[in-house]
Amino acid sequence: MIKKGIILALCFLMTYAVDAQKYTTAVGARVGLPFGITAQQRVWKDLTAEGLVYTNFVGRSGFIALLEHHQKVAFQRRLNIYYGGGAHFGAERGEDKGPKGLAFVLGAEVTIGKINLSYDFMPVVNVSGGSKIFMGQTAVSARYVLLKEPDLDLDVFDKKKREKKKKKRQKAKAKEKAKKDKEKGKSDSPFKDIFKNE
Repeated sequence: MIKKGIILALCFLMTYAVDAQKYTTAVGARVGLPFGITAQQRVWKDLTAEGLVYTNFVGRSGFIALLEHHQKVAFQRRLNIYYGGGAHFGAERGEDKGPKGLAFVLGAEVTIGKINLSYDFMPVVNVSGGSKIFMGQTAVSARYVLLKEPDLDLDVFDKKKREKKKKKRQKAKAKEKAKKDKEKGKSDSPFKDIFKNE
């Protein structure tokens, strides 16, 4: 059932994708069980840090910290798939020890204007505490983009590459201009003014 949901979500996102990973900071809600508040911050190139505060409204709540790798799909440049892992800890009603352990995520996202939409599957493994060892959960997240990619450039190497290309274009333009000026100088015959006056 979970696999079918992920496949359907990916098909939907591929059909209506507008722009992917064109943001630096986004904050919003994760709608599912558990429900949560999510914040994403791009830290380096294709790496994004996500923090999630969650609750299932029946006695379990906590915090999940993830480091995610975002990657564009080869056959659909506007679709962004991400995956990663991290840690989680929290509290659970009726348990002396709150759940602590590992969290993983696999999802897909698009950004439409200032709205970032994503669908993910997030399995959680409790190393200690909690009533269950494993929990699998899916959710849809809607985030508001606070900073778009052009507003804050963290890709130092990409920036240097763009600057190098810019200098190369400027050099090519200068070379072309010098060539045209040279050709123009040759075409200006010393007898031009004499024939002009006649």
